[in-house]
Amino acid sequence: MQTKFNRTWIQLDEEPAANFPMTLYYVAGAIAAKRVKSAYGPIALIYRGRSVRECTAPGGFVEPGRKILAKLEKDRSFLPWMWKNTSRSAKKLLAFSLNLIGADLRHWSDKKLVDTYRHWVELATETLSYSVFGTVLEFEEPLLSGPLYRYLIEAAPEKYASQIGEVFSILTTPIVENENRLAEIALAKLVLRNTGVKKKLKLTSQWIESQPQLLIKIRNYHERFSYLSYGYSGPKKSIHETIEDFIIHARQPREKLNFHLTELVNADRVIRKKQQFWLKKLRVEKTYRRLFSILRDIGGLKRWRKKLMVRCQCLAHELLVEISRRLKLPLIAIQSISPWQLEAVAVRKIGRTQVRRWSQTNVVWIENGSWKTLADREARLVIKEIDKSLKVKVSVKELTGMCACAGRATGEIKILRNASDLSKFDAGDIIVSPATSPELVPAMRRAAAIITDAGGITSHAAIISRELGVPCVIGTKIATKVFKDGDRVEVDANRGVVKKL
Repeated sequence: MQTKFNRTWIQLDEEPAANFPMTLYYVAGAIAAKRVKSAYGPIALIYRGRSVRECTAPGGFVEPGRKILAKLEKDRSFLPWMWKNTSRSAKKLLAFSLNLIGADLRHWSDKKLVDTYRHWVELATETLSYSVFGTVLEFEEPLLSGPLYRYLIEAAPEKYASQIGEVFSILTTPIVENENRLAEIALAKLVLRNTGVKKKLKLTSQWIESQPQLLIKIRNYHERFSYLSYGYSGPKKSIHETIEDFIIHARQPREKLNFHLTELVNADRVIRKKQQFWLKKLRVEKTYRRLFSILRDIGGLKRWRKKLMVRCQCLAHELLVEISRRLKLPLIAIQSISPWQLEAVAVRKIGRTQVRRWSQTNVVWIENGSWKTLADREARLVIKEIDKSLKVKVSVKELTGMCACAGRATGEIKILRNASDLSKFDAGDIIVSPATSPELVPAMRRAAAIITDAGGITSHAAIISRELGVPCVIGTKIATKVFKDGDRVEVDANRGVVKKL
């Protein structure tokens, strides 16, 4: 692979994640590109501690994306094939991950630990390789959602022009099992069934921990849903955080909580009715109805797969913790190298000092179906080239992106990159992020609006903002570079416009 280059780059994403399993998503993308007989990349994943920047040379995703779109349009069996194979391989991955729970890992040999992790990675890569087609399709350029958005703008009567963002959001919302919503429903029901006779003043974590029956119910809820905050590399939400969530919900007026629960339970039925209404009202042509359906389905597949992957990653966490303990390396170092490199560490072919250095800064380079880890001088050269290419003017006063969830808001910017930034966020602030992740959801719930550099209509920010009903503009490319904490902005998500005030 040629890694000495002089070219322009674009940044696709930036998020909190250790090396694995983030690298697996892009390796799986290379496999998907190969399945449609297309080149893919080069991709450079720049890892610094628990942060990753995902960059590509322009066009790295476009060629395979166009071939995937053509196949989706011409071959009606392609999307069912994606679902079938993702589901089949996901079942194997989940079963394997569940078998790790309760395993006596301390009595396993080093070889068995590393072999088990390697097999988990192989199963995860297989699962991703069948479900990542939609990501490749939309990641660099909105090859499907972009034309559909423009179609609505051109086809809709003038009187609906101001509602195009909202209509687009409705017509592209997938109707599929939603674990985040199930968690919200379960928590609302738990609160309504167990706080009716208690005074609000008693609702402290200490008081709850003194109530054995209530604490058991909260712990059961926690065991069922705490994995949702795990993200790519953890940690998952603690029981104390779940208790705090319970308290926050319990302090709401009962009528308000009941209304919220009703909205959650009826959400799919309401969105389905809205989709039918707008398809008929705007007289959406048959060809475009099918394309909207395809976009919803690939979004639904991504959402379903993402939650399953997070669950399996969480289930495998203790395996990585034991490998970390056994090899006397920090967990972040274990999460920053491949299983094949771990095998080399276990038999002392790679030194621990080198692994620690890799875990601080490294670059994963993916091109034409192959990949390797770059470190030290080689990694620095790649990073220098990319940083030079990505410089932008900070005097921009207005940005445009795509509407993920309609609405308008005015407020103060807070740049959120990872969980360490949550402490500066206040309810009503406007989140600006390279791309949101599960650990930012607590802030997203209380935000006036959300703005991201990256992401398409199937991105985390798009999906979660719709679930929460928070105005959201995605794909601005440079919001984190031109805005700073404290800037006041006006967000018109209906038009995908953000203005600095």
